[in-house]
Amino acid sequence: MKRVYTELENYIEGLSEEERFRFVTEFHDMFDSGTADYDDEHITALYVMKYARAYGFQFSRAYADIFADMNNPESIKAVSIGCGTGIDYWGMSYAARVLGEAPESKLDYTGIDPVRWPYRITEAADMPEQDMVRYNEIVSDKHNANGERHSGLFHEAADEIKSCTDFNEYLNYMENRPREPLSDIYFFPHSTKEVCIHTVPNEVEDRSLYNTYQAMSRFAHIIHSRIKDKPVYVAFTYRQIPNDDGVCREQNESYDIRYGTYLRTCLMQRGIDVELLQPMHCEQRYGHDLVICESPESNRGCYFTYDEFHSYVGAPDTPDKIWLFGRDDDDSFDSIFYGSKKICDRDRWNELTNVSDKIHNYPMDSTNGICYQVFKITRGKADNRELTDKNLVLDILEETMRGFTFWSGFSQDIYKFAKNMYMYPWTVHEKAIKLIADTTGYVPDNVRGLQEVFSIDNIFKGLIADGCIEQFEEADGRLRYGITPNGEKCGLYDKDGRIMAKSFARRMIFANMICGRYVKFEGIKKQITMEDTRGILKL
Repeated sequence: MKRVYTELENYIEGLSEEERFRFVTEFHDMFDSGTADYDDEHITALYVMKYARAYGFQFSRAYADIFADMNNPESIKAVSIGCGTGIDYWGMSYAARVLGEAPESKLDYTGIDPVRWPYRITEAADMPEQDMVRYNEIVSDKHNANGERHSGLFHEAADEIKSCTDFNEYLNYMENRPREPLSDIYFFPHSTKEVCIHTVPNEVEDRSLYNTYQAMSRFAHIIHSRIKDKPVYVAFTYRQIPNDDGVCREQNESYDIRYGTYLRTCLMQRGIDVELLQPMHCEQRYGHDLVICESPESNRGCYFTYDEFHSYVGAPDTPDKIWLFGRDDDDSFDSIFYGSKKICDRDRWNELTNVSDKIHNYPMDSTNGICYQVFKITRGKADNRELTDKNLVLDILEETMRGFTFWSGFSQDIYKFAKNMYMYPWTVHEKAIKLIADTTGYVPDNVRGLQEVFSIDNIFKGLIADGCIEQFEEADGRLRYGITPNGEKCGLYDKDGRIMAKSFARRMIFANMICGRYVKFEGIKKQITMEDTRGILKL
């Protein structure tokens, strides 16, 4: 960080007042809007100075929760999706060697990011020699016929090395290699939505509308298909920035936590057990513990399944400075302005970065921004025939609907939206029929059986069960649907007697459909292949 600061200071000193104002303002605007240019070394330098120690603390606590549950194993393998500069590797190393008191730990870390960030953590001079750290390369492990990694191969030659620069490439890699083992840990260090954008087909009109939960549904399928006796851990981290009035917006804790919650839902629908880990007790000098927090009711409209699970790890009600929570003998998380890890003076920092009273580029130092979930995923009960059939249906459904494009307008009649989903398998019927045949061994004449899995009636039953709409009888005996307060929070509203769905409501409906909550299961042969009437045995 001292090297990063020196280079940043030299760069800003060489700027005119106008250029300095433009640089600092653009940095602020880019990160506020989520459009930062991470290729720019000077933008990245300012980012590192502002966030590295706070994020390092946050990531170290998430990893520490995992290592405590694993009883601090000697070797650990992690894949980081959207790794940036690799700050979470620092957090991983700190959690294992300092918090876990296991200095000889061997860490196998793979960082994946579509951008080649400057100032990667591996450029530091004090990298532990026993660690294996890679960026944008997947190493295929040697494994036996059961898909289990051979022991003692931590630093031995791998079967193959593949380039992998985004989450979509990783999902494709795993889908095309059914015997490839899972990593011990999957870590999403902020901005889950952004790192999943690459999982959406390029021809889709608005890729930001639905990319992340489709990626999580695919990820759940991969985990379910190859998890064995050993748990898998998945961590989601983000900054908690609620509005002053408590009204949900994109940049609050639910922004990424909702996707962790959704992955949990997808896995549980497939019969997998998922547990939110409790924050570990901190034994550090003056260290404080983090706590389990509950997302408020006002944020219901940001969760696909709010009632099922909306807890996360955060700071207590009286947040304090990060260095008070993470105090150790090396002052690892102290402010860049104080202590043995001091990098610069506060006055000098202000000279470089203070260009307006409206722009705050002060380094992040409060635990008020700490927010993460760590899930422990275990195999669960053995699949019975009913659960096996359900998983096959979900596999077919998710892949069939992978290219479904949302109508880009602000709102849409819920009946029309449901009908668009219902009709979509017809538009890709050749693909759908091939999927059914490859998955079940039967070739149906058409896709009507698949369509009935998520009929309009099933969607409305799901919305009623979630308390978003309610059914009532009018004076003339006709049944009608009304929108509840919960439904309004999720983006449903009445327009001239029609139920309209805003953008989030449509995403919520679709997400709950492809994960299995808003669908009907009646046995794969009867329901998908329609074997009893038209199914043809695949030769």
